[in-house]
Amino acid sequence: MNQRHYSKNPLAALSSIWNNRMLLKQFVRRDVMSRYRGSFLGILWTLLVPLLMLGVYTVVFTVVFKARFSEVGTGADGEFAVILFAGIIIHSMLAECLINAPNIIINNVNLVKKVIFPLEILAPVVVLTMLVQTLISFVVLLLGCLIVYGSIPWTVFYIPLILLPYIVFIQGVVWFVSSLGVFVRDVSHIVGVLATVLLFLSTVFFPASRLPESFQWMVYANPISTIVDQVRMVLIQGSAPDFVSMAVYSIFSVAVFTFGHIWFAKTRHAFADAL
Repeated sequence: MNQRHYSKNPLAALSSIWNNRMLLKQFVRRDVMSRYRGSFLGILWTLLVPLLMLGVYTVVFTVVFKARFSEVGTGADGEFAVILFAGIIIHSMLAECLINAPNIIINNVNLVKKVIFPLEILAPVVVLTMLVQTLISFVVLLLGCLIVYGSIPWTVFYIPLILLPYIVFIQGVVWFVSSLGVFVRDVSHIVGVLATVLLFLSTVFFPASRLPESFQWMVYANPISTIVDQVRMVLIQGSAPDFVSMAVYSIFSVAVFTFGHIWFAKTRHAFADAL
């Protein structure tokens, strides 16, 4: 039984991730390869899926709904696709982790019951696997910027700084949801709906200024919106990010990370009995 003592201090999680980095690397490699094993196109699906989504959303929102992002862009041909793709990438980072999180522990019952295993690294495996997809998507996005604008602004180097607190936030959420999924099996159904709500109640498809002021708070309360806006600011507008907003978001992310880890640490002793 996996009953070893585990500290609730979030620094313990970081220490465990570092100490088990080789094991973590093996699990991430396994997850990435298993997704495309046996498929004809293999890892090319990591490019095709976001591009297909981009094509559908671009047609729907530019041709059908005549949507424009005049508040963000410069009016260049094909610009809407780039702006939209940036938002889709940010949403997909959280959505993919949310959808996979409830089954992280459930799908690894053997690790829970039979061996002494650092269960806390299973959630980072999901996050790091998501980052592989995100990296490929960002390469496509940068190529799109190069085609549409003819250059890529130097402010693109701010993107890792913007994504870091977002990743910290996602990690906290995954710890929480992966633990909750062990005890409440309905979570796996709820997160799919939540991911869709987060998509349409964010700045992915429209700027918050398009809504009446009385509804704008819902968009700003969405943890996706700030990151989407900041990525577009540095990539499309060529401006430095809003450091005040990012500082506030970083504090929020650390709080979610800490809560998620403490919850996971408090409940992990009951996993074996629940499964």
